[in-house]
Amino acid sequence: MKIVVSGGTGFIGTPLVSRLRERGDEVVVLSRDPKHGVEWHPPSPGPWVSQVREADAVVNLAGESIAGGRWTESRKAQLTSSRLIPLRALIGAKPRVLIEASAVGFYGYISDETFDETAARGPGFLAELVDKWESAARQADSFARVALLRFGVVLDKTAAR
Repeated sequence: MKIVVSGGTGFIGTPLVSRLRERGDEVVVLSRDPKHGVEWHPPSPGPWVSQVREADAVVNLAGESIAGGRWTESRKAQLTSSRLIPLRALIGAKPRVLIEASAVGFYGYISDETFDETAARGPGFLAELVDKWESAARQADSFARVALLRFGVVLDKTAAR
């Protein structure tokens, strides 16, 4: 399979790309740094568009880390744009399959309930961000198979130093 991964040099993307390659998949990483893959600067078009159109699947992991600093108003704007701008660019390239990283933050900060994908959105900035993010991804429903993956906290013992 040919799989395009945006955010393929990040915390989750790096091991994913490695595992996909070990499995024998052809993996194309979209990166701001051409040393790491096909250069892309969304929303600007470029050679990455044909890679997305030719791929069997696109995995979108692009976005600033939510743990990267205090959530000031400017940081919130950065967290939002770092997810929506790349996602909208990918959708514009019309992938056949879009696997979109999302977050359990959709449910808000309520800790004593059990949630599934039918649960309503919770309160707070992260819940609002995830709602915007997933709504944008669903814009591809008319031409692509869309899978939304709501990640919780991701830990890696090799990264803790």
